[in-house]
Amino acid sequence: MLSELEDILSDILLIDDGRLILYSNIDELRQSAYRLEGGKNRLEAFCGNKKMIYIKHGDMNSIAVIHEPFDDSTVAKTKRD
Repeated sequence: MLSELEDILSDILLIDDGRLILYSNIDELRQSAYRLEGGKNRLEAFCGNKKMIYIKHGDMNSIAVIHEPFDDSTVAKTKRD
């Protein structure tokens, strides 16, 4: 989705219920935002202490978007688990 927006936007501002969730430029967001998908319990356990900017629980799995830099070992762990 970011690829569609980057040609027309330079900054992203997310507001939820009057509260600022995120203000970042597209390049920074591309480097520090991750979409995760998995079982609700595992996803919530992994995301517990991270800056979550979106979460949606479905019948089969959940989706979350995290906004913080991950090191290579964290990225590798998400792919294994």
